[in-house]
Amino acid sequence: MKRFIQTIIAALIITFGVCHGQTKGIGVVSIKDSSGRQIGLYKGSYALVFGVSDYTAGWPKLPSVVEETKLVQIALENAGFIVRRVLNPNEEILKREFEQFIDRYGYERDNRLLVFFSGHGYSRRKGAKGYLVPVDAPDPRKNEREFLGKALPMSQVIAWCRQIEAKHALFLFDSCFSGTIFKTKALPEIPPHISEITSRPVRQFITAGDAGEEVPAKSVFAHAFIRGLRGEGDLTKDGFITGTELGLFLHDKVLYYNTGQTPQYGKIRDPELDEGDFVFNISIQEPPKAIKQPIKSIKKVTTSVTWRQKDGKYWLYVDGESQNNTKSSWMDDDLLVYIPKLKRYCVLKGYKKKNDNTLREPMIPPTTSSVIWRQKDGKYWLYVDGESRSDTKSSWMDNDLLVYVPKLKRYYVLKDYKKKNDNTLREATTTSHK
Repeated sequence: MKRFIQTIIAALIITFGVCHGQTKGIGVVSIKDSSGRQIGLYKGSYALVFGVSDYTAGWPKLPSVVEETKLVQIALENAGFIVRRVLNPNEEILKREFEQFIDRYGYERDNRLLVFFSGHGYSRRKGAKGYLVPVDAPDPRKNEREFLGKALPMSQVIAWCRQIEAKHALFLFDSCFSGTIFKTKALPEIPPHISEITSRPVRQFITAGDAGEEVPAKSVFAHAFIRGLRGEGDLTKDGFITGTELGLFLHDKVLYYNTGQTPQYGKIRDPELDEGDFVFNISIQEPPKAIKQPIKSIKKVTTSVTWRQKDGKYWLYVDGESQNNTKSSWMDDDLLVYIPKLKRYCVLKGYKKKNDNTLREPMIPPTTSSVIWRQKDGKYWLYVDGESRSDTKSSWMDNDLLVYVPKLKRYYVLKDYKKKNDNTLREATTTSHK
């Protein structure tokens, strides 16, 4: 299956990320010139990765995107980024993810931000207008008005690029859209060495191909990007990879595989945002500490989860797909919902008061167990696979509470029960005895 790259690069120029400000990435990353003198630093490193594969309204599906973006996520984590990966976003989720990314990280000057989009793109008016295509956008050749209502215009992405205050941002588009939205800037034959200019603000972009080219469904661009981050993109052999070096590397590497693509590189057309250079430090090569959680599947929740309520019923969406086999139980004014697809719980906060059909993010407890409990006012609630168990019997075990569920013929231990009267959701320990 193929993605057709229409026109790419010619007027505005974007290809990078949105910023993160409050949560820190791997900590401070120093940028040094060839003499070892520090000329800049990053206090936070953040990436937003979109993969759109399961199109539902007429666009061809792109089955390799899920695995490719997973590999991109791992490569970015190894390069020191905190990564949020979003699969199959619909119109609302695509826009909201961009906006939340900016709100959380876009106003810290010393952040470095990266956005990677893999999916269909589209251009109109001879390339003057370009669009990123969410999972629910229809084929514009059949319904252009509805398409325009759902697709994300590149003019909006450009506006976000100007809005963010992080010093360096890089967007990469492994997709097809184009034309005069970007203005290309010729790559130098030899990449410049890191200098004071490198630390100045910049908005850079790299795209998978030029006007009229085809991008194969199995991406060469994504795999070349990963190899570049692993060190092959360090053309000057100084331990750093700049956005310019990465553009050169991807241009040459993709051409080498004779795919019919010619990757393009550029900077935003703005004198205050086109002097610097994005920088990767290839010596890091390990996941950021903030990602090393004791709960292995915590990264699963970097998928997009959202919910809404209308007429007393709730709808829950995971990566743009409605979840129909969920189970729920009341938690005071909140609703506790178990999502079998993720094997996790989420809490719809203030559910009883939110009957306005508005999309919201749930609170996701930091536990991957399907058996959880809480205590409030000296009483406990036990939830097993999303169902509240009221048919229980309990006995003390020092400070713990041993709970038996007759119907399941199983015991559960509520650790330190006497000290936990705070209504917090916690994992229950399943015993080996029935």
